[in-house]
Amino acid sequence: MIMVVLESATVDEFAWLKDTNRKDPRVLEFLKRESERTERFLSDTKKLQEKLLKEFKSRTQDTYETYPVRIGDYLYYRRYEDGKDFPVVLRKRSPRAKPEVILDWNALAKGHEFFYPGGWEVSRDGRYLAFSYDISGGEKFALYVKDLRTGEIIDSIPRVSWEGFLWTRDNRLIYIVETEKTKRPYRVLLHEIGDDLKNDR
Repeated sequence: MIMVVLESATVDEFAWLKDTNRKDPRVLEFLKRESERTERFLSDTKKLQEKLLKEFKSRTQDTYETYPVRIGDYLYYRRYEDGKDFPVVLRKRSPRAKPEVILDWNALAKGHEFFYPGGWEVSRDGRYLAFSYDISGGEKFALYVKDLRTGEIIDSIPRVSWEGFLWTRDNRLIYIVETEKTKRPYRVLLHEIGDDLKNDR
């Protein structure tokens, strides 16, 4: 017995909404109308929204720190401060030592219309910090390497998976590259800090 399965072609009715430059007037008008429709639909819940928001805020601390985690010789933790959008990453050698700010997402976000932080990883010897962020709004993350002795950015890698990287024992960087079209991870590469990306394997 032979069975034939016919697949009907599916048409994406919303394919026309793809606008990577965010300048298509048809798309902008559609999004505006959808926002207005949402506002109308939720208009009778305004008081409830305000009440819930007030209650949520009353149950959270405006400024707080995460529990420190030891990596090598340092304790690492994040501090969330009132009025700031993103946390600050700090480290210190002992619980009573003076903390050192190693990553301030808020400072990096300044001057950008869009900013989304990715992950961060400290090398095992505590010298280097790898971190990623996206300023495009299109999930195009770039990876940066900071020398924590000098505070300088010494390396960068485009098109990485937002948190797909880690350090080897000898301070080489393993990272995942995404494809430009699908944003899916497709290669894992090993990078020597400061070396040409063409030499990554």
